[in-house]
Amino acid sequence: MFRVLALILAVTISLAWSPAPSSAEENGQAKAQTVKTLEHRMKTNKAFLKAAGQIITDGNSKEAASFLRMAEKASEEGMEHYRKGEYEFALEDISESTHLAVSAIILSKNQKDATIRDSVIEEELVLREKHEIERKEAQIRKSMDEVEIFIRTAERLLAQNANAGANEKLKETKALYVSAKKNLAAGLMDGALDDLNRAYRLSTAAVKEIKRSQNDIITFPKPSVTDEAALLAYELKKNNSYIYFATQVVTEDKVEPSRLLNDGMALKDEAAAALEKGEKGKAIEKLKASTEIIIKAIKSASE
Repeated sequence: MFRVLALILAVTISLAWSPAPSSAEENGQAKAQTVKTLEHRMKTNKAFLKAAGQIITDGNSKEAASFLRMAEKASEEGMEHYRKGEYEFALEDISESTHLAVSAIILSKNQKDATIRDSVIEEELVLREKHEIERKEAQIRKSMDEVEIFIRTAERLLAQNANAGANEKLKETKALYVSAKKNLAAGLMDGALDDLNRAYRLSTAAVKEIKRSQNDIITFPKPSVTDEAALLAYELKKNNSYIYFATQVVTEDKVEPSRLLNDGMALKDEAAAALEKGEKGKAIEKLKASTEIIIKAIKSASE
C-alpha cells in the first residue's frame, strides 16, 4: 500500500509544483490552456479530497486530519481565485490542495511509522515555504511594474502643471520604491510588499490630485471584490486608466510600444464582444490580458 501511495505522491508533486507556462500571460491561446489545465486539476482535486475524507474518517489520525483541513482550505482559496479570473493563483492553490490531500492519505495509512510521518511533514513544510516565496515574488514584480508607471505618469504631469501636494506624494513614493527594492534584495518579501502597497496608494493619489486640479477626474480603484459584476467594473476602470497612461507616452514612431498597444486594444475589443454575449468571466479575462499588454507597452515606451 505504501509503495502505491508513495508513487501517487511523487507524481502529484511533479504535477502540482511544475511552473505554469511562462507564455501564459503573453497570449490568449496560452491562457486558455492554463484555464483548461486548471479545470482538469479541479476535478482531480475534488476526487482526492473526497478519497482523503473517507480514509481519514476511518483512520482517526490527527496529523492526517490537519493536512486534510489545510487541503480543503487551499481548495477553497483556489476556487475564489478562479471566480476572480486569477487563474495562475488558482492553479497554484488547487495543486497545493491535491498535494496536501495525498499527504493526508499517506499519513493516515502509516500512523505507526514515525519515519514516514516525519518525512511527509518535513517535505510539506519545504514545499509550502517555496510556494509562498514564489507567490510573493510574483506579486512584487507586478506591483513594481504598476508603481513605476504611476511614477512616470506623475512626473510627466508635474512637468506640465506644478502641484506642490502631488510633488510631495511623488517624493514619498520614490523613497518607498527604493526601500522596496532594498527589502527585495535582502530577501524581506513582506517588507517589500508593504512598501509597494504604500507606494501604490501615494502614487495614485498624486496623479488624482494633479488631474483634479485640471478638472479631469481619473480613478485607480483597487478593491477586494468577489462579485462578478463588481469585478468586471473594476477591471474595465483599470484598463481605461492604463490606456490613458499609454496615450501619454506611446507615439506612432515607437514601433514596439505601438504594436503592444494595438494588441492590448484588440484584446479589449474581444472583451467587449464577450460582454455582448453575456460572457462576463471571459470579458474579465480579456480585460486583464489587455491591461497586462498595455502595461508592457507603457514600460517599453518609457525605457
